[in-house]
Amino acid sequence: RSTLFPYTTLFRSLAEFFIVERSEIMIIVNLKGGLGNQLFQYAAGKALAERHQTELKLDLSWFQASSSRQYQLHHFAISAEHATQQELKKFTGKYKSITKKIWWQIKSLRNQYRVYKEPSFNFNSELLQCGPNTLIEGYWQSERYFQGISPIIRQELRILTPLSKQSHEMKDKIINHEAVGIHIRRGDYVELGPQATSIHGLLDSQYYDTAIAIIEKKINNPHLFIFSDDISWAKKSLHFKHAVSYVEHNDENTGFEDLYLMSQCKHNIIANSTFSWWGAWLNHNPSKIIIAPNQWFRTTEMNKLTENLIPDSWIKI
Repeated sequence: RSTLFPYTTLFRSLAEFFIVERSEIMIIVNLKGGLGNQLFQYAAGKALAERHQTELKLDLSWFQASSSRQYQLHHFAISAEHATQQELKKFTGKYKSITKKIWWQIKSLRNQYRVYKEPSFNFNSELLQCGPNTLIEGYWQSERYFQGISPIIRQELRILTPLSKQSHEMKDKIINHEAVGIHIRRGDYVELGPQATSIHGLLDSQYYDTAIAIIEKKINNPHLFIFSDDISWAKKSLHFKHAVSYVEHNDENTGFEDLYLMSQCKHNIIANSTFSWWGAWLNHNPSKIIIAPNQWFRTTEMNKLTENLIPDSWIKI
């Protein structure tokens, strides 16, 4: 018996390692960045999980290592749970035990647990071909990843956290006007200096003047609601001949409230920002007019990577 015992244990370990129970099958999405990025990543992961009829889990390790952004999806009606360290090890192979590392390497050759990293910024159909038990890393900034499950995404991106009194009052004002939500992003694009502005670029007053002129030709009596991380710049640099309200009571911690309020507007003028992209996409108005910048990044070369970012029904200027 003592002679057979090590072999019996070995065979049992091998069997447990190689057999994947149905309850273990999952899609994990690595989350990072601000709220707009998190929403794109979640939507892509949810689409892949729905494709395989399995559960989606969230890898939050980036937020544990970085203090630049906060995880914010807990404000929404999402169905995904957080991935445990043990679950993540199945994909990363970061085991302390040499034996488990060897078993993981053998198992990874069989594609039982796979990490799929976004190969480029543009839409990549290979993501939708990934099998179950895949951890995905990337930004996935295209509606095409989740277009087939749009009703599910809209349902899960309902806000659950109660709005502040000020946001409730602003919502009432928005729904009682021909509201045009205008987002102006400057904050980190300016604060991070030349490197950030050389990549993203800053939209100037001419972009917003042109966008408002288009809105004026299509609707009567627009009421402009300004959302920005630099309200003082907006007040100083932009001049409006229509009624205007500045939404300036929220900060990054309550950014989800601004996103919700943008989605309640009847029309949207977005910045080169995934944050306002989602505010516009979640807008339920069937006749909404959405205006987006044609130049998402500053350089022509990088801008070519965004050809799948703006939905066809939106106006690009």
